[in-house]
Amino acid sequence: MVCFSGSGNRVDDAIECYQRAANMFKMAKKWNNAGEAFEKAAELHLKNASRHDAATNYVDASNSYKKTDVSSKSVNHFRVY
Repeated sequence: MVCFSGSGNRVDDAIECYQRAANMFKMAKKWNNAGEAFEKAAELHLKNASRHDAATNYVDASNSYKKTDVSSKSVNHFRVY
């Protein structure tokens, strides 16, 4: 899989890669890895000043973490923003 195609800006390409990876981790039921990838995508969305997209990725991260650990890591993402 090629993530960095040269079209567009690098941050957007990185976001796309993290989101693809997160969705692949979800399909493989590797929930912690999916959560981490969604978190990275959210952080990059914040760099691009896309707060709505960042929030969506934080919710996805939280839902992924919730699959294995309902404790603080899952809940923290709902408190951040």
